[in-house]
Amino acid sequence: MVNIRGQLGVTLMELVVTLAILGVLAAIGTPVLMGNIRAAKNIEAQNTLKSIYLMQKNYFAENYCYYVNSGSTDSTSLINQYLSGSSTLNMEIFIATIWGLIIGSFLNVVIHRLPKVVKHDPDVSLHCLLWP
Repeated sequence: MVNIRGQLGVTLMELVVTLAILGVLAAIGTPVLMGNIRAAKNIEAQNTLKSIYLMQKNYFAENYCYYVNSGSTDSTSLINQYLSGSSTLNMEIFIATIWGLIIGSFLNVVIHRLPKVVKHDPDVSLHCLLWP
């Protein structure tokens, strides 16, 4: 008869089997977890764009122009830091910066292509479109 009362540890075989089971679970779980993280980031990006859209709509309703980034500073590094999660950023500043870059590029095209229809006033800091 084997005396199990004196057994104080685990055998090497038990340890190897346990590690193998944990390895299989990790191999199966990691892609699922990464897919969930990717899906969550996509949903967050869509919600952020919806917020940008709604904030610009509200700003336009109040000011009759879109909020545009002045373009005097490069906000790309700030945006990339926020997107990578390495820093926190006020959501209103983030949304205004992103939307300002988007709508600013669009307005530059409109202003330069339709100079007789849309007049640009350089004295207005937000680059509002002023109708004659």
